[in-house]
Amino acid sequence: NISMTMAQHSLGLNGLLGEYSSKKNIQGMLISHGSHVFHKDPIAAVEWEHHSKNLIYGAFSKTAIQTPLTQRFTRNYSNKSTHYCNTGPLLFNRNNILDKKEHFKKKFFNLDPHVKLITHIGTPKPFETFRPWIYETIDEYIVNINQISEFLEQKTDILFAIRFRENKWLSADEFSSRIRKSNNTIIVGNNISLYNNLKSSDLMISYSSTVIEEALELQIPVATFDSQCKYDHLKYAHKGLNSSIYVHLYKISDLDFLLSNLAVEASSFDALKKDFEIDCDIRHIASNNLT
Repeated sequence: NISMTMAQHSLGLNGLLGEYSSKKNIQGMLISHGSHVFHKDPIAAVEWEHHSKNLIYGAFSKTAIQTPLTQRFTRNYSNKSTHYCNTGPLLFNRNNILDKKEHFKKKFFNLDPHVKLITHIGTPKPFETFRPWIYETIDEYIVNINQISEFLEQKTDILFAIRFRENKWLSADEFSSRIRKSNNTIIVGNNISLYNNLKSSDLMISYSSTVIEEALELQIPVATFDSQCKYDHLKYAHKGLNSSIYVHLYKISDLDFLLSNLAVEASSFDALKKDFEIDCDIRHIASNNLT
């Protein structure tokens, strides 16, 4: 007998799994693997609403809310047929405060503590995915990385680490051939996990990747950059996003001020989680004892 079902989106067979669970009165939980960001920009708002219908709206009896940003989104775009549960990270990494950045930086990147590790992580999509506003296109992704690389090349005690994930639209070879080469830019190897990469970093730069929320969960400051000046990912996402933990770079030279102010206290992240109380523990999910 099936006691519980879970899925990371509500497309295709996963959507049917939710419908089946609902018809058979089987407890189900939808655990979205994507971002869900509240936005007031009319184009971004439409794209995020359509995006949510594939990833966080389904027939499952319960829906996991993993981050404060998703909680903010669902308060404005709620699905009344499900019960929202604040689970905290399930598909994301949970923070371990005992893991120290200096140790990780030395172990995985062989860097001394005074060298700043700036990690770029993006989720580019081809234009035909119909969400070219809230995601970088492939060309925009390359342009943004190259602008950051060029700006950081003249800086001392900086390592710019690009975390690239090969996909059907952009191979590793093509990506390597299109990014500019510099003495302080590297492509992170597959032998370094996302968690270890983020825990080593002083700053994470992106456009709109879900990894932004993971970085914030791990208490890593985040900057977003869009050289086309069309989209500020977290502009309206949460009132707890203060300028010490999140900055949108309107021009690449804005990075100068940010690099000189990277000493961020853990307490700076408190406001982000102020109203986010865990009400459903992962152990309850696994044992099918959800209340």
